[in-house]
Amino acid sequence: MPTYFRVPFNDKNHAKALGARWCLDHELWYAPDGFPNVDAALAEHWPRITPLPPVEHFPVEDRAFGSSPRIAVDLIPTTCWYNSVRSCVEHDDWKRISLGVKLRAGRKCELCGTPANREQDIHLEAYERFDYLDGTQVLKRLVCACSRCHHAIHYDRAEALNEEQAAREHLRLTNGWDDAALDQHLRKANALWKKRSAQQWELDLSIIENAGISVQLPEANKRAERAVHFHRVRPPGSTLDEFLAVLGFPE
Repeated sequence: MPTYFRVPFNDKNHAKALGARWCLDHELWYAPDGFPNVDAALAEHWPRITPLPPVEHFPVEDRAFGSSPRIAVDLIPTTCWYNSVRSCVEHDDWKRISLGVKLRAGRKCELCGTPANREQDIHLEAYERFDYLDGTQVLKRLVCACSRCHHAIHYDRAEALNEEQAAREHLRLTNGWDDAALDQHLRKANALWKKRSAQQWELDLSIIENAGISVQLPEANKRAERAVHFHRVRPPGSTLDEFLAVLGFPE
């Protein structure tokens, strides 16, 4: 039986150099059966783990939520930044969630139909779709999205990285929009973002808890401390570096 290891993404090249192989089914690096030297070498750097089953079903999840247009720009309110499913569950549980979302989608993007492609730097990830109801940010659905769609969804991040043209093109092609339709969508998304960013929101991850996964919600005061009011986001005259610092990107 192969032995699996918890190898951080940034260590993957090191693990590969030591003889580790990648298991797509579990999305983990492992030492092949019959190679005790590889097992020992990997164990010097990373812990051995037992793969856990992926989570593909989330009770009361609304799989149709946000299905039109195919890709919609989803600007997370600044008062909800730094709070997500990934930050509220254990590392191994997030891996189970992410893997399950990919498997049930047939390892293809549910938005544009693209599979992962390492040569084109396209990978798949679990994207969280929220609704905002009566002061509560409610997780409604988890979507398998490719990196191009995810980049377009969070258009503000693409803009911050000066990659908005690629995001625009992907939105136009996937949704069948012309420039006028795209610009109208962006104006509406930006107006909604500003409105939502003007208040605090509770966080509801009940669809995750209903799947039997423990959730540790951030305390209200901690959420308020980490929140960034939208007036602080890219004020007039700010440089890109200053904007990225507000967004929390490393230097």
